[in-house]
Amino acid sequence: MPSHRSGRAAPRSRPTARLARGWFLVALATALAVVAPGTAIASPTAAVGTATPAAAVPVVAAETATDARIAGTVVGVHGSPLSAVTVRLHRIDGSGMIALNSRTTDTTGTFSFSGLAAGDYTLEFTPKWESNHLQTWWGGAAAQAEAVPIRVGASEQVTGLRAELRPGAVVTGVLTDEHGAPLVGHVVALLGASSCQAVLWEQSLAGGVFRFSGLEPGTYSLYFWNGGPDERTFIGEYWRDQPECDLVDRFELAQGQVLGGMDVELSTRRVELRNPTFSPSSPSVGVPLTVEAASPTPGVVFDYQWGAGYVAIPGATGPTLTPSAEHLGKSLYVRITAHAPGFAPVLLTAYAGTVEPPPPPLDWGPVVRLSGPDRYATSVAVSRSQFAPGVDTVFIASGAAFPDALSGAGVAASRNGPLLLTPAAGLPQVVIDEIKRLKPKMAIIFGGTGAVSSKVQQQLYELTNQHHVARFSGSDRYATSVAISRMEYSPLAPPVVYVANGMDFPDALSGAPLAGRERGPLLLSTATALPSPIAAELDRLNPQRIVILGGTGSISDAVARQLGTYTSGGVTRLAGADRYQTSAAISKGSFDVGVPVAYIANGANFPDALSGAPVAGMQGGPVLLTPASALPEAVVDELQRLRPERVVILGGTGSVSSAVQQQLDGLG
Repeated sequence: MPSHRSGRAAPRSRPTARLARGWFLVALATALAVVAPGTAIASPTAAVGTATPAAAVPVVAAETATDARIAGTVVGVHGSPLSAVTVRLHRIDGSGMIALNSRTTDTTGTFSFSGLAAGDYTLEFTPKWESNHLQTWWGGAAAQAEAVPIRVGASEQVTGLRAELRPGAVVTGVLTDEHGAPLVGHVVALLGASSCQAVLWEQSLAGGVFRFSGLEPGTYSLYFWNGGPDERTFIGEYWRDQPECDLVDRFELAQGQVLGGMDVELSTRRVELRNPTFSPSSPSVGVPLTVEAASPTPGVVFDYQWGAGYVAIPGATGPTLTPSAEHLGKSLYVRITAHAPGFAPVLLTAYAGTVEPPPPPLDWGPVVRLSGPDRYATSVAVSRSQFAPGVDTVFIASGAAFPDALSGAGVAASRNGPLLLTPAAGLPQVVIDEIKRLKPKMAIIFGGTGAVSSKVQQQLYELTNQHHVARFSGSDRYATSVAISRMEYSPLAPPVVYVANGMDFPDALSGAPLAGRERGPLLLSTATALPSPIAAELDRLNPQRIVILGGTGSISDAVARQLGTYTSGGVTRLAGADRYQTSAAISKGSFDVGVPVAYIANGANFPDALSGAPVAGMQGGPVLLTPASALPEAVVDELQRLRPERVVILGGTGSVSSAVQQQLDGLG
């Protein structure tokens, strides 16, 4: 590898051909083998430098004398003289320009050419690299073809020329490995406005520092070469952790701007990205299509870009896309870029298939209501709608507080048992009667004695003919969710873990049917930090993937990044702008068209949805939330997409009004 340049490169010339995307690395490698460091591969096209207008030079008719002279001074910023600037004299004749001679400016910035014949000339100014000024031609031209001529007569003394060179922009940063150690002698390529066109290259110096100076204003990016002087093989990448040239991020440079902090970490390891899956398996117009990416690499984050007919779809940058009529008959694909700290990024293109016409509409089923005079009677009504006598287990939770039962609803669904609500002090008669009807073999209480008292436990013991009554609780709501998870799930990498905010109920209630259907635990967290019991449980479970229920206000991005360290399959988020849109987003991301049932519950109160969530999970339908008075637009859209075979309202008209029921009837 040649050493880093100590002086200015040879004059830059305009590129004669664009380096094609697939040949960039080969072309750059060839260039590195034969070109001295710092040599311009192609030059920016913006004009650089200013100079005294040619009109200021006396114009004399050309003669044959050979004692004419051209002399002047080269100055930089604030008019300070520039030394060591190479000034080249070019003769202009009918055949073009002929380079005659060159001079180097002295400490006062002066230059002189004597013994000249009469004729037309021009000057080219190439500053030394360290000066960070832009190369220019006389008259302030950036290119040879635009150079202004200087007409010199016989014996004419054309002196006092003053060439003012503008400062160039600077890009600098530090190149390190994944452990933060500086990488010295590695190649960094500066890319021009066309992302695959190399403009210049440099080698990183002591401390891993790289620097490009004397740059024209314009648009640039960077490529970090995979070679180096040590024995390790680093993986090349583009600026901002991009694996491919067409994904490269660009930055703008203004005249004289110094852009620092362009630090980059290279790695010898690449993110491992498994083949993704699509749900549903083939695309149709109007049917949301979700791609599920997976990676065993820790801390992986996925970026998406959908396309149809080999053209990217603007704004389609999430894991779910709803094909439109304009995509009909086109090949649908998604490009997935995977990033992870300490690993080189990777890009994978997955094809979903040809977009088919929309499926025929399904008939809208009846709308029914399950309710009682209070929350306890409503839980019984839900139980009676689903369960015959002889169930194995009944589940009991507080009807006055939601946290303990949030994690338990999914367990009740996976165990095919009803979730009945009770006050803390004792079982209501309506719940006692339902337990007698069900004749369960055992009962499980969610929560401590503060939520469900010892008296209730004794009542359950008697109602189950003195069979086992278990209680799952912890020191707080987070420890209780862990206790429930430990009861149900062994450390055998469950397919999924759902995580929701433990201080509010809507997101967890909408997600509970998924936890039951997918047989994965639902764990609670604060918005800003993962509680230590939850972290320990995730470490024990080692789930295949993690799904966050709710937006960043419910579970922050910082918590999402922390969650990524506990799974090999990545972290995804199902969320909307509010609890109603979130319930629709959870449904859209999890249920296909034609579900057997959709449950509608009040989003401002938890009891009705809490009782219905296990049954929804067992029947394969979502729980959608609504205000009491009117269906939100997001829920209407989701119901029209789902076309459920039937709709079940949970709770009386005080929770979900008759007006909402009329809306639901009208939608069918």
